[in-house]
Amino acid sequence: MVEIIPAILAKDEKEFRRKAESVADLCETIQIDVMDGAFVDNVTWADPKRIDLMRLPMAFEVHLMVKDPLASLDAWSVAGCQRAIVHAEAVEDVAEALRQIKLYGMEAGVSLNPETSVASVEEALAEADVVQVMGVHPGWMGQAFQPVAIEKVRTLREKFPDLVIEVDGGVAVGIARELAEAGADRLVSGSAVFNSGAPAKAIDALRADTDLE
Repeated sequence: MVEIIPAILAKDEKEFRRKAESVADLCETIQIDVMDGAFVDNVTWADPKRIDLMRLPMAFEVHLMVKDPLASLDAWSVAGCQRAIVHAEAVEDVAEALRQIKLYGMEAGVSLNPETSVASVEEALAEADVVQVMGVHPGWMGQAFQPVAIEKVRTLREKFPDLVIEVDGGVAVGIARELAEAGADRLVSGSAVFNSGAPAKAIDALRADTDLE
């Protein structure tokens, strides 16, 4: 079954808490969007010390859309992060970055922007626990999905049958099914869940859409 992971993009702690509470009983994992205004032109609230004190009832992964993702690995590890995802475009050596994440006791993921090819990171994927395919350019919720992500998922599934494939950005009903059919294991959704006004119904709809039985 494809896992649906709500993505929390928050401008302050109040918004973060509100979103986390709204999906507390609806998912196993959330993704925390971390943006620094340098790697992308947006800034989010994502303070690992404050999040640690919240004692979230679900596991969480961090999507590090930042210029220097390795600098914050220690803080996120201490906060109880299960999985850290860095952008291939933000690190000089993808394989080494993934090894660094695992040294901190977290699962290691690499994220690929729409224009970044699978071939450019292929040799490093032996170090990856998960590869995240971006369906949009990182930074802002609500962008239109780029179909190149579907082809990228197919390519990854064919070349790496056992690799966990996650897709983030533009995921909505209809698109979710196409991604599941292409071989995605996890779908990350922000706007479809939190802008719906009914997160439970939105998550249920995405799960139903990815049920290929």
